[in-house]
Amino acid sequence: MTMDDLASGRVFVTGGNGFLGRAVVAALRRRGAGEVIAPSSRDVDLLDFEAARAAVAEAAPRTVIHLAARVGGIGANMARPADLYLENLLLGTNVIEAARAAGTAKTVVVGTICSYPKHTPVPFREESLWLGYPEETNAPYGVAKLAQLVHLRANRAQHGQRGAYVMPTNLYGPGDKFHPDVSHVIPALIRKCVLACESGADHIDVWGTGSATREFLYVDDAAEGIVAAAESYEGDEPVNLGSDDETSIADLARIIAELCGFGGDIRWDATRPDGQPRRAVDGARARERFGFEARTDLRTGLARTIAWYRANRAEAEARSNLIPSNLVRCQARPRRARARNQAAVLCRPCSRATAGDHPSRSRALPMSGQRREGSPGGSSPCTTGDREPATARTAAARRSTVISCGFPMLTGSCTPLSSRASRARTVSST
Repeated sequence: MTMDDLASGRVFVTGGNGFLGRAVVAALRRRGAGEVIAPSSRDVDLLDFEAARAAVAEAAPRTVIHLAARVGGIGANMARPADLYLENLLLGTNVIEAARAAGTAKTVVVGTICSYPKHTPVPFREESLWLGYPEETNAPYGVAKLAQLVHLRANRAQHGQRGAYVMPTNLYGPGDKFHPDVSHVIPALIRKCVLACESGADHIDVWGTGSATREFLYVDDAAEGIVAAAESYEGDEPVNLGSDDETSIADLARIIAELCGFGGDIRWDATRPDGQPRRAVDGARARERFGFEARTDLRTGLARTIAWYRANRAEAEARSNLIPSNLVRCQARPRRARARNQAAVLCRPCSRATAGDHPSRSRALPMSGQRREGSPGGSSPCTTGDREPATARTAAARRSTVISCGFPMLTGSCTPLSSRASRARTVSST
C-alpha cells in the first residue's frame, strides 16, 4: 500500500475522536489521505459486532486503523482489570472481523507495550513479546491487546487479511486525559504540579519510588508512525514505535516540576506500586521497515503539553473514560426480536417493552459498572443510574438468552442495584 492508495480510498479510523485518534486523523489529512471517516462512540458502538460490521460495510474503506481502546493509569488498571480486559478484547475482535467481512484492503491495529513481559530485557525487542507474562497491573489490558496480534496473524493465514500491528511506547501530548481517575503518569504529574503552584503547597505526593523508567512518545510523532505503517508496512510481525529516550519517573517528575514552576518537594510513596521496573523499546524495526523516527524531544513535548493543559483546563480534566451513573439513560427503541430465543422484556424504569436488546443486549458498561444503554437514537427520558451490572446477574434474575455474534449474553429488566444489595457485585466502577 502506498500514499496513493490512502489518497484514493476511504480511511476508517476507530477512536478517531480520542487523544491519539485526533492526531492520526490530522496526520492523514496532512499527508494527503482521501476521505477520512472517524465515527465517535456515540455514532457506532464497536462493542456490538453487528454495529461494527454495519459501520465498516457502509463506509467501504480501503484502510481501517483501529485505535479505540479503554485505558488508564496504574490506579484504573488495579480498580477495573476485568473491564479493561473484556472491553479491549471485544473492541479489537469486532473491528478486525468487521474489516475482514468488508474486504478491507488493509487493517492497522495499534497495540501497546504493556503486552511485554514484566522482566523483558531492555530495550524491548518485538521477539520478546512471548517470553513471559506482563507486569501484573498491566496484564489484563496488555493481554487483550496482544490477542489482536494473534487475531490478525490468524486471519492473514486463513483468509488472506492484510494488516499491520504497531506498539507505541507511553504517549503524551496536548489533548491527553488529565482526569485523575484515568490519567497516565505525565498528565497526573503536570496536574499535581500546576495545582501545587496555584495553592502554594510545599510538596506533592507521587506513587512509587521514582526508580521505574519509561520511554515517552509525543502523540504527533506516534501518529506519523501509524500512518507510515498504513502506507508501507506489509509484514505480520509487530513493530515498536518509540523515541529512543529512556527516562526514570524521578527525573520526569523533576523536569515537569521545573517546567511548571513548582519548587517544592516531591515525596515518594513507596507503599504504592512502581509498575513495570523498566520500559524502553528497540525502534530498529520501525526505522528499517517504514523509516519511522520520533522528532520531538521530551522537554519540548512536555512544555507544549503543560501549556495546552493550562489553556484548556476544563476540557483536559473532563476527558475521562468514566460515564457517571447518573448520566446513563435508557435510549433503546423497542425493536422486533431478531432471533426466536430473544424474548421480549420490560424495562422497569421506563416501562417500555423491548425485544431482548435493551439495554444494548445486556453488555456491561466497563469503567462505570453500569449497564450500557442501547441504540443511540432512543427518546425515553428515564434515568437508570442504579441499573444492574450485566455480569452481576444470578440465576434468580429474570432473563433470556440472546445469541449475538456467537456469544450468549443475558437480558432482562433494569433492576436497581439498591434492591439487590445482598448480591455480589462483580463489575467495579480507564
